[in-house]
Amino acid sequence: MAETNDILEVAKMTISTSIKCNTVRGFIGWHSCDNICMDMHDVLICAKMLLSGKDTRNLLRQIHMCLFRA
Repeated sequence: MAETNDILEVAKMTISTSIKCNTVRGFIGWHSCDNICMDMHDVLICAKMLLSGKDTRNLLRQIHMCLFRA
């Protein structure tokens, strides 16, 4: 099983990369917004599958904080 810290680091990198790749001069367009949302959705699904049965509420809080720091 993957460690929680590893999953959070991957989640943060994925979301940061998605935002960087889907913005133009700091602006997120309509299509780019969909891409970012799909990447966020994928991160949440992956985390849920990897940590099923563990404290998912705590994990979701931590991923939520990653979003604000990305």
